[in-house]
Amino acid sequence: MTQQLAAQSTDRVITLIGETIDEVMTQFRRRRLAEAGYVITGPAVRQHFSRGEESLFAGAALVAATFARHN
Repeated sequence: MTQQLAAQSTDRVITLIGETIDEVMTQFRRRRLAEAGYVITGPAVRQHFSRGEESLFAGAALVAATFARHN
């Protein structure tokens, strides 16, 4: 994934995906999302991803957590 810092981003909502919650939270810290005003919007859950009929990530169930910026 891109290591773009959140401070440079104009995105209001970001979903981070990883194999574990630790991996997701490591991305959160590295991207400095807390410093940019992002907070988690709900539970981090393991899920499958698809685009139309196509399974993404080789069908693996990954942990996803969504963060939103409120400032």
